[in-house]
Amino acid sequence: MRSLPWPRRREELSELGELFAKSARGDRHAFDRVVEYTAAPLYRVALRMLGNSADADESLQETFVRAHQALAQGQWRDGSKTYPWLLAIATRVCVDSLRRRHGRPVPYGDIDASWLVSDGQHAERAQRVKELLTYMDDLPPDQRAALVLRYIEGLSNAEVAEALAISEGAVEQRLIRARANLRRRFGADGA
Repeated sequence: MRSLPWPRRREELSELGELFAKSARGDRHAFDRVVEYTAAPLYRVALRMLGNSADADESLQETFVRAHQALAQGQWRDGSKTYPWLLAIATRVCVDSLRRRHGRPVPYGDIDASWLVSDGQHAERAQRVKELLTYMDDLPPDQRAALVLRYIEGLSNAEVAEALAISEGAVEQRLIRARANLRRRFGADGA
């Protein structure tokens, strides 16, 4: 699987846009390439949000099913942003999954921490990310999504707003609430 770090290089985004356009016209091979390009980073987002590989796999499949259906139904327009559109679908799938579980991700104990960070990042950072995600277990799904996208995925507030289909102000409010909840959690654990 080919992982594309955020932000993507211009030529990769251009190629992804072309693949989307071909997919929207019914080219199955083009959609297979979209999956190839985006599966690893979307899986990482799902794993960070959901807390276990089985749920991350399931959400990734659901993301691509929804994306394929949306392309077939003309819900994506040629010239629109590509990866952010997929990321928005993936995030909604994960938030829906968390809500069905009443917001509780499965603990991260059995996850290979290397999947939690982008290619080339150190094992020490992977372990820190895993610890942070464990502290995020009790956050509401909307706050968890905002934190993962902003601070772990490294998206700007504008990109998070686009992915969550909310305003930048709403993103900032979710981040403020999430940080306050994490401070209370760290304090309760004596950290």
